[in-house]
Amino acid sequence: MTDTNSFKRSTVTWLAYGMLGFYAYLQSIFAPIMPFLRAELNLNYSTGALHATAFAAGMVIAGIYSDKFTLRFGEHRAFWFGGAVMVFGAVLLAVGTIAAFTITAAFTMGLFGTLLLVMLQVVLTNQHNNHQAVALAEANIMASLCASLVPIIVGISESIGITWRGAIAIPIIAWALIFLRLRNLPLPKPDEIETKIHASKPLPRLFWLLWIGLFWGVATEWSTGFWIAEFMIQAVAVRPEVAAISVSIFLLSAFISRILASRLARHYRATYLLFGYLWLTLIGIIIFWLSRTLWLSWFGLIIIGFGIANAYPLGIGAAMRAAPKQTNKASARGSLAAALAILIAPQTLGTLADNIGIVNAFGLTILLCLAAIASTLTAILLMQNNN
Repeated sequence: MTDTNSFKRSTVTWLAYGMLGFYAYLQSIFAPIMPFLRAELNLNYSTGALHATAFAAGMVIAGIYSDKFTLRFGEHRAFWFGGAVMVFGAVLLAVGTIAAFTITAAFTMGLFGTLLLVMLQVVLTNQHNNHQAVALAEANIMASLCASLVPIIVGISESIGITWRGAIAIPIIAWALIFLRLRNLPLPKPDEIETKIHASKPLPRLFWLLWIGLFWGVATEWSTGFWIAEFMIQAVAVRPEVAAISVSIFLLSAFISRILASRLARHYRATYLLFGYLWLTLIGIIIFWLSRTLWLSWFGLIIIGFGIANAYPLGIGAAMRAAPKQTNKASARGSLAAALAILIAPQTLGTLADNIGIVNAFGLTILLCLAAIASTLTAILLMQNNN
């Protein structure tokens, strides 16, 4: 149990929440715009998929080097520079006329957007100390909301004749307005001398156990979410539009779950909450995987979304708490775990599906979730032994 009275949202808190929404919106833009972008540039599926791969590759590099960038230039510059170059990448995507241009834009967005992601996690941790799990959970509510709006806004932009580029203009304008208003706002940071001393030290063993669990959790989330529609079409024999609705049900359940988790994180440690949510996810995956009826499949999806939605916010919160004097490095490496999972897991499941079919291949998500549970349990046992 944790004390909840000291958690107060400040201007810095709301700034970080807004920036995570900005990041999540642009991270989610590729899937809904891809049919239009492929048609305009005459791209095949493989080339279109390279945009997501490039974004994830940028995330991986940022997860390795962003803490070094921050140590040299400081939190404030890294925070605003990351957002500015992500905006630049979004502009490149909007004006690109060849695949090489738009793929480079995706890489730029992934690289510098993740620098922003790392920094806003650090800012929230420095601002709220032991209550960072609450702050990160609330921030990810904003991320879910903004990401869920992307397909709607893309559809509206196309329907009124301003094309998908109108959907990209919204976060660009929003970031510019926030920058003009809050660019001089002081951002909290740890003692600089202490930060430099601990920057060269290795992260603790508990962090790496939670890091492994974070990797498996995000791998479960993205493998499940990415292949929901295709699984529904093949296993339940639904129409594509019904499969699309199924994805929306998954996202809505995830959004509601993050709201609840933000309240629970005020009272319980992130690691224990994460362990419970992962077990819930496993139950949902088994129901979904075995079901061959629409309503039972939707029931399984609701449980999956409710469970797996908090794999990242609770996982990164627990990992950063395990390294309290190394927030920059812990945030960067935690983002690296997520980036590697996003880069590897959905593609692995897709490759497996090419050989044994999507219905059989989807069983891989059970193994991924079990690995996340095992890693988290090991971390909990280590915490208890240390106490």
